[in-house]
Amino acid sequence: QLNNAQDPDSGSLALRFCAEAESLWELQRSYDSILNLAAIQFLSLGYLGQGRDHVVLAYLNEASQMAVRMGLFGVGANHKQQQIELMPEPTKTAQLYAAWGSFNWITHMSLFYRQPGLQCPKIPPKLPIPWDHQPDVTGEPENLDNPQVEADPQYMGGAQRATRG
Repeated sequence: QLNNAQDPDSGSLALRFCAEAESLWELQRSYDSILNLAAIQFLSLGYLGQGRDHVVLAYLNEASQMAVRMGLFGVGANHKQQQIELMPEPTKTAQLYAAWGSFNWITHMSLFYRQPGLQCPKIPPKLPIPWDHQPDVTGEPENLDNPQVEADPQYMGGAQRATRG
């Protein structure tokens, strides 16, 4: 629907993509993982572009429930923090982005749609925000003109550069 004006064939391509994505989702929906959490949110986003609000909301609810089961947000205890500290850095980073990205997307959509049954997460992630700027505790003055910030992982495509530093 979003691109139909420029490419009339895009509507049928989107429908075929969604049909294939749904069949793959049916095979994977019982496995909680970062990849499946991202997939269900992208499927929801795809339907948002088509104006299929009921499907959008159903998949958002599934994503929210999966994230809660995974302990990424919506839980009072901080067990996930302890688990994440033991993970290798790339896995830890993926977990942090999944927690905060999912929380932000689901919160945004629940506030935007205001539909019965779509729950806004009640408890945010009890995990650090990825690459959150930490103050210098060494006593050295900070050089704000040239902040020492790690480069984004390649899979982020530079999406975070404008928000850091």
